[in-house]
Amino acid sequence: MSIYLVQIWHLHQPVTQEKKWIDVATEKAYNRLLDTYAKHPSIKFNLNITGSLLENLEKYHTETIERVQKGIKTGQIHLITTGYYQPLIPLIPKKHAVAHIKKNTEMLQRIFGQRVSSAWVPERAWEPWEAEVWAEAGVENVLIDDHVLKRGNPQFPAEEKYYVWSAEHNGKRVNVFLIDKEMRYLIPWEPVDKVFKYMHNVSKNTDGRAVITFGDDGEKMGEWPHTENACEWLDEFLSKLEKDEEIKSVWLEDYIAQVGSKGVAHFPQVTYVEMEKWCFGSIHNWTRHPLVRDMYHRLRECFEAGEINDYILRAECNDPYWYARRMTYHRQLIYRNIILFDRNRWDEGIEIEDRNNDGVAEVLFTTKNQRIYIDGAGRIYEWDLYDGWNVVNTGFFECFEEEKQYMADESIYTRPKRNCCTDWIGLNALLENCKMRADENAVIFTAMHEKLKIEKRYELDEDVLMLHLAITNNSTRKREFGFREEFCFTLPTDEVERSITESHRYVFDYAGKVIEGQISGGEDGSGVCWACAIDTKNEIVCGAAWEPGKIKKVIKEIVAEGFAFSPYYEIELSGKERRELKFGLYAGKGGYEKIKGVFEKKLM
Repeated sequence: MSIYLVQIWHLHQPVTQEKKWIDVATEKAYNRLLDTYAKHPSIKFNLNITGSLLENLEKYHTETIERVQKGIKTGQIHLITTGYYQPLIPLIPKKHAVAHIKKNTEMLQRIFGQRVSSAWVPERAWEPWEAEVWAEAGVENVLIDDHVLKRGNPQFPAEEKYYVWSAEHNGKRVNVFLIDKEMRYLIPWEPVDKVFKYMHNVSKNTDGRAVITFGDDGEKMGEWPHTENACEWLDEFLSKLEKDEEIKSVWLEDYIAQVGSKGVAHFPQVTYVEMEKWCFGSIHNWTRHPLVRDMYHRLRECFEAGEINDYILRAECNDPYWYARRMTYHRQLIYRNIILFDRNRWDEGIEIEDRNNDGVAEVLFTTKNQRIYIDGAGRIYEWDLYDGWNVVNTGFFECFEEEKQYMADESIYTRPKRNCCTDWIGLNALLENCKMRADENAVIFTAMHEKLKIEKRYELDEDVLMLHLAITNNSTRKREFGFREEFCFTLPTDEVERSITESHRYVFDYAGKVIEGQISGGEDGSGVCWACAIDTKNEIVCGAAWEPGKIKKVIKEIVAEGFAFSPYYEIELSGKERRELKFGLYAGKGGYEKIKGVFEKKLM
């Protein structure tokens, strides 16, 4: 008995990826993969290249484009489409998904002149209604993972995964090929003979109409760890495949033309097995992480506009959301596209609304130049400048062990996410449960902590966000405690510099003393104290100022995720006594003299 084999390679790099890593993947994997197949021209395979990668290949690696064009000309390669920037289709509007697919298809047609009718489902994240989306985008065949068959019907015999099934929604249908997990784990890790033993066994136990669908990432052929010899393995595999008369190497399109679908199957929600582990079973758990949740709900705000352009499509690239926990620059570039998309949609003023659907209202300050998001605990979690930067795109600092020594007993690594304007008494953050009220120009947060009443009043004074903080001792006994207000900022990043480097000059000032290139504290002084960071490349400055008062010291840290500093006060309050503190925050265009002048004007 014979069997069909379809091979699909998926090549992708996220829209936020640095050129040097695209170069590595191209040289170590993509070019070698294509060269290996070129040595075996009778072996057909399907190739998927995402739009975000194609943009870079056109610009920097025309030799890769030429390899693909040659494979198409010789009849070896048939391209398949996908979502241009690899969005998670279940989590974006249907019309956005169709736009991604059509954009990718049009780019393939423009560069390679080949009509495509099959598609790689991004992250193989499937929902039953996707059949309609893919069909509307002109796709006839799609690929998802084989365990969906058992999930949809546990009684399905195991061999049914070796056939193509039709999926339908609202009268629209597509053919579904099921990617063989066994083959993914065999290639290129196990001996070639073991792969052929598996394929021959499938052939023996099926009816001659079965198909083995192998589909995987092209990066595994040289870029992934321990895959240096993957293409040598592939060469051996293809050489043996050329001589094997029992296994027919075909394209997806060939199989449909020769055999077709076996019948209709209703596939439930699914993605690939590994991702389901990461997502605890469902792709919809993807947003459980605070950093991802903030970005995703910010993206969802853009859906309200109804407009589709390249900014919003780029912001839907799924990879940066996975990288969000550790990689600031991926987050920053997603925020940049979101901000540039919707910067002209908002009216100036104050809004109080639950923007992220967590059951707690947030505060939004909007001016002609910026938009500031404050959570229900009085902390700033997003500060958007309308030229495209979120300057409080701060994340998780706890992985930077070497910085912890500088914090000593004032360690602030216990919090999972670094938001600006977090209030601390000792190691305990305040205002977790607070009341909120607003007047025409300001928003006030109020909370109680062990008979201490804390009030935070935010108001915008031109482009300076003023924070008036009052602590009242509601008890009759004297209270002594340490208090600090933590400020966190992140400098902009761009396509060249995406972390703290020598091109991002930090300036920290305390009581008028300027230190460049490092953080510096000093003794109590008069006037205004401030700390700021300046991105000389993008001409962005951000920082905060405060009245010296009885500051013991300024606690500070600087890591690749951003920088943080906390004026630390030793406070004594008699019974019923009230203490007031005043702070100013600024972010915008300019440099050191700009922010110094702003703070002197507002706080002196």
